[in-house]
Amino acid sequence: HTALSPQGDLYVSDGYGNSLVHRFSADGELLGSWGGPGTGPGEFSTPHGIWVDARGSRPILVVADRRNNRLQRFTMDGKHVDFIAGFRLPGHFDEREGLVVIPDLHGRVTLMDKTNALVAQLGDSNDPNWNNPLRREPRDKFIPGQFICPHGACFDHNGNIFVVEWVATGRVTLL
Repeated sequence: HTALSPQGDLYVSDGYGNSLVHRFSADGELLGSWGGPGTGPGEFSTPHGIWVDARGSRPILVVADRRNNRLQRFTMDGKHVDFIAGFRLPGHFDEREGLVVIPDLHGRVTLMDKTNALVAQLGDSNDPNWNNPLRREPRDKFIPGQFICPHGACFDHNGNIFVVEWVATGRVTLL
């Protein structure tokens, strides 16, 4: 995934290759990279979604550290700020009016407020297996109101949430 800073720098999460975050100038010059495999501050296990959080007094880069089941926050030059725990395979971000939606590939969608406090966790499958076997089944086997493997989510202009799931037949849910 990619994220754009207010200054025009581009951040790229390299989750399926090197477990790094790369920072490029608006002209495409590599300004630096950080991370690498691990569980410590600034280390990743499948960094997936990446987002510039401009809700506060200064922008913060947020990375969905998927396999470590957390979010990591950084200054715009890559210094580790903190962790936000309580996720199960977070994958993506979208923000609207201070509210952030984060799909957890492990069967739920999380909403956080502008202080990063939990607002709600929606459609929790409570399945102990993150790779829920329902994702390979026909749609008539899906359980209404429960997510299987939410992969992406975004708000529309009215504040509705669209959730796209990683399932064999495809599934889009409107909340």
